[in-house]
Amino acid sequence: MKNQKGFTLVEMLLSLTIFFVIVSFIPPILSLANPNHDKDNLATEMEWEIFIQQLTKEYRRAQHVSINEKILSLQLNGEPLITYEPFSDKVRRRVEQSGHEVVLQFVKSIEYKHQNNLLRIKVVYKHGEIHETAIKTFMHVE
Repeated sequence: MKNQKGFTLVEMLLSLTIFFVIVSFIPPILSLANPNHDKDNLATEMEWEIFIQQLTKEYRRAQHVSINEKILSLQLNGEPLITYEPFSDKVRRRVEQSGHEVVLQFVKSIEYKHQNNLLRIKVVYKHGEIHETAIKTFMHVE
């Protein structure tokens, strides 16, 4: 049995350790190779989608909509007044002028236009990206 060849347990564990160390460097290298993958843009997109979904739900339930400078106010039937307003470089949602729920971040400017049951929103971010959308309701809104 002197001429038997093979790996001992220690040699196998050492080679697996070296293999796993080399493999652990692959994800960071791949993320550097893909310049289009921007985590900030992904977060901005997700934040925008959530903001639009929430605003659409509240706008379609609103009885009265008013825009005062950069503040959007929604009066829902029998519920407290909801406002969306700029605050520093953020847009916040408030209920009855209290609270501070940040719905958008890194905002340079926001514009609202309301006409004929259609609410148009335009957001310009600090990094230059622009998001625009229009929300339509089928009920008459003042």
